[in-house]
Amino acid sequence: RRAAEEAKRIKEEAKKAFFKERDALEAEERRRGFFLGADEKYYLRALSTKDPRTTPADLRVDFPLLAQDFSLPELFDPSTFFSSVLRVTSPGLRLWTHYDVMDNALAQVSGTKRVVLFAPHDADNLYMVGDKSKVTDIDNPDLGRFPLFRHATPFECTLLPGDVLFIPALWFHNVLAQDFSVAVNV
Repeated sequence: RRAAEEAKRIKEEAKKAFFKERDALEAEERRRGFFLGADEKYYLRALSTKDPRTTPADLRVDFPLLAQDFSLPELFDPSTFFSSVLRVTSPGLRLWTHYDVMDNALAQVSGTKRVVLFAPHDADNLYMVGDKSKVTDIDNPDLGRFPLFRHATPFECTLLPGDVLFIPALWFHNVLAQDFSVAVNV
């Protein structure tokens, strides 16, 4: 009897996994062609549905149906999260090199992203203005204008769906969407 119950449970889990994968593939197919052209660039960053000037974005409040399908590994106490921002980007869109004053977890939901990190001690090599680098093309930098950039040490990774990257406070990061991308930044 116990073996039969276990077999039934395994069958139900497999069925759930199949339908979840099927639904994900169907959603991927539905969004193809949604935007007008292959060279079109867009970057959608969710703002709070309350007062965006004073209230941080919160996936649980702003997108409650999406939030039901999103969770982070239990590495941190969720009550300590400052915000959770939904980000949707077109293929080829690059978010400039910048830093944040709080630790971040970048969770890739759909698509892939290339992330390049630089340690805080590279600030002079990155030609910072406020929290943003003047070096806009880190792959082909103008070394005539930015000669110190050659001394910056990049740390690179590719985020796939389901990956989570911890970005410590004050670490510089540059993000390139390699295809249509959905992510949540906590």
